[in-house]
Amino acid sequence: MNEYWAGLYQDYQDGLPFRGRAVFGAIARLASVGYRFGYMIRRRAIKGRNAFRPRAKVIGVGNLTVGGSGKTSLVDYLASRLIHTGRRVTILTRGYGRQSTDRVLISPGRGADFTPAETGDEPLMLARRNPETAVIVDADRAAAARDFEQHAATDVFLLDDALQCQGPVLDRQIMTVLDGELREPYRLFPAGRWREPPERVKDVDAVVLLKNQQDADVHADELQLRELGFTGPIFSFAYQLISWRTVDHQPCGFLTLPENSRIGVFCALARPRRFLAWLGGQGLAADNLRSFADHFIYRQEDFDRLVGWARSAALDYLVTTEKDAVKLTRFATGDIRIIFPEVRLTPCGQSTEFDRFVEKIFEHG
Repeated sequence: MNEYWAGLYQDYQDGLPFRGRAVFGAIARLASVGYRFGYMIRRRAIKGRNAFRPRAKVIGVGNLTVGGSGKTSLVDYLASRLIHTGRRVTILTRGYGRQSTDRVLISPGRGADFTPAETGDEPLMLARRNPETAVIVDADRAAAARDFEQHAATDVFLLDDALQCQGPVLDRQIMTVLDGELREPYRLFPAGRWREPPERVKDVDAVVLLKNQQDADVHADELQLRELGFTGPIFSFAYQLISWRTVDHQPCGFLTLPENSRIGVFCALARPRRFLAWLGGQGLAADNLRSFADHFIYRQEDFDRLVGWARSAALDYLVTTEKDAVKLTRFATGDIRIIFPEVRLTPCGQSTEFDRFVEKIFEHG
């Protein structure tokens, strides 16, 4: 989906007005009928395949909607926690948005040797956040796991975006859901955000509800999950601000922006307005947003336009995401201060319950 159509799709799903909205909606609903037919055929084809079971344990993280549900953030949390307990961790990911289909192996500590064009933005971010892990970028996660185990040892594979792929056999299947997302009508893509019917939640082992703000009430979401037939554990997580950093990942030296700072926000996310709302929850009022298609690779002319915008509007800071920042390090920022919030997912409530749920897979050989 190119940037123009991705923008229309985001506006349509967010309920924003635009010229031709009614026509776009009619086409989207018609296309979703074809999508449902293709989905049913694909599910039947996958059921008949033999899946590969690695020697290592396998934890898959996925969702049922299109983009922006915190899958990668949860993989990051899992990698950090498992490394902390002494496990050897290998991350398997597709690498959306990269300019190659070749397999890429980012060995532990070698994240700086690669570019987003080679790996995709999220794999590179995971590699730099977790330098003790190996990150393998390949659409065929089963083949990647099989080949990796032939020459290296690992205790656990973490699969990013695992629910729609025919990958290795999963010991744990975890689904992420955004707070407020479980609302009818559940329309399949492109009429809605759903890649699969919501009833598929019954097939997973656990659900992680991602709250945009720490104090968000997710009781209605939990009830909806039960009504959909999910009987497993439900955990709540929220994003915690750790620090502010520059695009070259240097600490800014403050946790709160200087008072009366004029900021502009830009990002290449599937749900840019959710990021804007999160910033609002941190006390940053910003009503000017420049958004790009999810996984967008910035060019020099795109960067120059952002810099021109910051100068003409006399902005003190341009605020973006860490996912975007990994794609901007090659550009010289000059006098324009581009910063991002370093955030980590943190469990809400009893933080040890989720960790115990994960650790149980290692208790049975």
